[in-house]
Amino acid sequence: MVHGIDWANTMAKADEGGKPRRSELRKSLSSLQYHVTQEDGTEPAFANQYWNNHDQGIYVDVVSGEPLFSSRDKYDSGTAGPASRGPLNRRTW
Repeated sequence: MVHGIDWANTMAKADEGGKPRRSELRKSLSSLQYHVTQEDGTEPAFANQYWNNHDQGIYVDVVSGEPLFSSRDKYDSGTAGPASRGPLNRRTW
């Protein structure tokens, strides 16, 4: 379970391409997460839960659960969201 979402159950309800069905995403994501990930929306500047987060860990895709980048590679870009030096190298986690 990642971010309170049971990915095994959600992925069992996926389409043929492996992507969770929209109906399942609507149930498992917040309205803001759904808007940003499925409707090309934008989070309000300097207001998301990670913009000033300094905890150590791995950031994951909220839809797929796939690892994206490590907090070691995160830096303050002066923008509202987290910025990283590149995608996560699986050998480092």
